Amino acid sequence: MKKLFFLTLLHLFLVAQVLSQPKYSIQINGGLLMPNSNDKGLTANIQLNYLLGESVYLYFNSGISSWDKNIISYATGNRLPYTSYSEDDHLLIYFYTGIQKNLKSVKTFNIYFTVDVGYNYLKYNKYKNIILIDEDTKELIKFDIEPGSGRRESKNLIGAGIGIGINNMMSENFGISVSGKMNNLFYLLKEPKTQYSIMVSFIFKI
Repeated sequence: MKKLFFLTLLHLFLVAQVLSQPKYSIQINGGLLMPNSNDKGLTANIQLNYLLGESVYLYFNSGISSWDKNIISYATGNRLPYTSYSEDDHLLIYFYTGIQKNLKSVKTFNIYFTVDVGYNYLKYNKYKNIILIDEDTKELIKFDIEPGSGRRESKNLIGAGIGIGINNMMSENFGISVSGKMNNLFYLLKEPKTQYSIMVSFIFKI
C-alpha cells in the first residue's frame, strides 16, 4: 500500500504540472471490460490531456476496473472441457501515462491512436480447486472450488496498452469519443494477462 500511496502522489504531481499549462482538457471515460478467460466487467477513469504539438497529446489517467470470476477448464477423454473458476471479486486500480496521435480528421471528427504504460494494483479472492475422478470409469465427478479455501490476494502489475478511437468535438469546449483498447498486464516472468475494453468518453476543454 505504501507503493500505491507514493504512486498516487507522483501521479497527482504530474497532473498538477499539466494543469499549470494552458493547452489541456479533462476526459471522463467509462465502458465495458473484457479480460481474457474471465467474466466481463466494467472500467472507468478520469484523464488529463495536454497538447504537445500538432495532433499529438500527452495524457495521464487514473481509474478502477471490476470483474468477477476467472474461467478455468479441465478436460477428460474426448469430452468437452469442464469449466469452473479459481478467482473472483477482482478489483483493479490503475495509473497510466500515454501518447495520443490523431491520424486523420474529417470535419469535426478525429481518428486517433494511443499507446500507454502504467502501474496496476490488483486485489481478488483466490481458491483451491477440487478435482474428483471415478477410478473405474475415469469420468470426472466434480470440478469446483474447495469450500472455505478462499483468501484475499493482491499483486503489483505493469501494464502496456494500445488503442484506437474516434472523437467528435461538438463545440469548442466539449466533445465525445468512442474507443477500443488492448491492455497487457505483466507479473514477474509469467505470461501477460490481456484485457480488452470499449469505452465512451466525454471531453471538456478548460
